Amino acid sequence: MAAALPTIINEHGSMTEVPTETTIRIPDNFSVGDLSDALLEAKTLLAHQGDMGTLAQRYVSQYHCPETVAEAYKDQIETFYESSLQSRVDRAYLELFTTKRPQLDVEQLWKCTEEFNDLMSCAVPGNRAPQGPQLLVDVSAVVQHDLKSGIQRVVRNILKQLLDDRYIGCRVEAVYYDFESECFRYARNFCNRFLGLPALYLNDDPVETQRGDVYLGLDLFYIIAGREESRRSLQYWRGRGVEIYHIIYDLMPLKLPDCFPPDQLPLYSQWLESITDVSDGLVCISKAVADDYNAWQAEHKVESPNKPRVGFFHLGAEMESGGQVATLAKSDEDSLRALCQNPYLLMVGTIEPRKGHQQVLDAFEVLWEQGVNLDLVIVGSTGWIDEAFANHLSTFDTENTKLHWLKFVPEAMLQSLYKNAAGTLMASRGEGFGLPLIEAAYYGSSLIARDLPVFREVCGEHAWYFEATTGDALATELLTWLEQHQHGTAPKSDNMTWKDWRQSTEQLLENILEQRWYSKS
Repeated sequence: MAAALPTIINEHGSMTEVPTETTIRIPDNFSVGDLSDALLEAKTLLAHQGDMGTLAQRYVSQYHCPETVAEAYKDQIETFYESSLQSRVDRAYLELFTTKRPQLDVEQLWKCTEEFNDLMSCAVPGNRAPQGPQLLVDVSAVVQHDLKSGIQRVVRNILKQLLDDRYIGCRVEAVYYDFESECFRYARNFCNRFLGLPALYLNDDPVETQRGDVYLGLDLFYIIAGREESRRSLQYWRGRGVEIYHIIYDLMPLKLPDCFPPDQLPLYSQWLESITDVSDGLVCISKAVADDYNAWQAEHKVESPNKPRVGFFHLGAEMESGGQVATLAKSDEDSLRALCQNPYLLMVGTIEPRKGHQQVLDAFEVLWEQGVNLDLVIVGSTGWIDEAFANHLSTFDTENTKLHWLKFVPEAMLQSLYKNAAGTLMASRGEGFGLPLIEAAYYGSSLIARDLPVFREVCGEHAWYFEATTGDALATELLTWLEQHQHGTAPKSDNMTWKDWRQSTEQLLENILEQRWYSKS
């Protein structure tokens, strides 16, 4: 028919739907005579090129081309879906939370949510994917742009453990929020690269959720929970029976607002309030951060019918390459050899006001004026920092042979710097955990830390603590440490206990999967 040739069909099944003027028809149970007559008619039509071939070709082109068939197939799928019970439940939920939500106060909203969840449980019993529940791990910031910061180092290490673990009872899926389509998507192409697999060119399909799934906001991306559209997705998921959890790395923008850009505080505050409102639980990276969060709740008298549970876990020590010191590149070997000509203290972390670099630099200037043979090595890129100090640090690094600022170093170089340092110095005015201290202890470096509760929690008696708030006072305390270090009486990190990333991940999962919480805020 598509080739405009005479076509003989018997009137059977779907062939009865073909227009009579486009084909030669014979009965369903045709005889030899019926078929013989049809063949003769076809021969005549072929010889005279009648209208039947043209009509048949036009019919096939109009109703049976691939595009038309695919469109009809799609329409039928959508019709079946729109009429399904699950689709009607989803539309009812969207109606409640888009049309009715602005008219409801908080108490009414939660009451409606709970009632709707009960209704959905009855309407769609046992609705679960054959693969089992999903653990949706949000890595939006790393997917968008991996800054190689401390937080994103945590994200990569925990994600790797989750993807490697086959025994947690969930199907682990990395996800991210796509601002163009305004929905969460599976981060399949990112995971493909992250795991070092051959390119598979997978589709980052929209995330589909159901009761029993778990969402973990592992990455720190304020705009996800703080933005109306993405927050609405989390609220919608929670209403469908998805458990929502977020990681809190610290409350520094609230505790040390002078150390952050002016626009950071309202952005952070909105994020913290949003995750408090939308989460079933919040997991902090230390007990100190959990205590800070509970104190914030009490101070601001945050009220919610369903306050999130609060837990904590500790970060892992070993780097992404594992316990073995990786091989140094030739250029890094030369740099390390030059650095090791003098003893040095190592500072690791982004250059920003709360990290205490200015005070440390002031202290070392005092030490160098006194002739103390001790270099300072700073590893970290520029973060939230005023331009004046950035220029001062760059100039000092160029003119002073005892200060070494390494903005970016590979992991193998950082491992070697830890191993060869006289000590690792953490002078931050505030931290959520202090990952460099754990990493330094892993590689046997002595620890010098500001006397903060979180550092006491992490290091215990295995670090030397200082209380100085000025450069001169810190120089005096460092001289005391240096004397103890030279006599072998300074605290050592050799026997310090720490978790590897697998143990850290297991402690995190104890909170969200086994419901072992520190407190209910």
